[in-house]
Amino acid sequence: MIMEDWKDKMMNSLEGMKRVEPQEAVFQKIRRKIRMESLNKRQWLAVAATVTLVLSANLYFIITYRSSLSDVEKQDAYSTIVSDYNIY
Repeated sequence: MIMEDWKDKMMNSLEGMKRVEPQEAVFQKIRRKIRMESLNKRQWLAVAATVTLVLSANLYFIITYRSSLSDVEKQDAYSTIVSDYNIY
């Protein structure tokens, strides 16, 4: 019975409470700060996307450049073999 009285007192202590509302100026300041933080996140996302795009493009060009070099090396090797066994 004592335990139930304690619970009832605790639950009844919350009656009559009213919600706290911030002053309008403070509320607007909080809203502005939230908007600025979301802009910063968007800016960082744009920077990350740009860096990823540049790195991907560089990697693609490096790979294609290396493959073109290996094609040239193959042609040089073939021309060396042909010139070594020149019949005339």
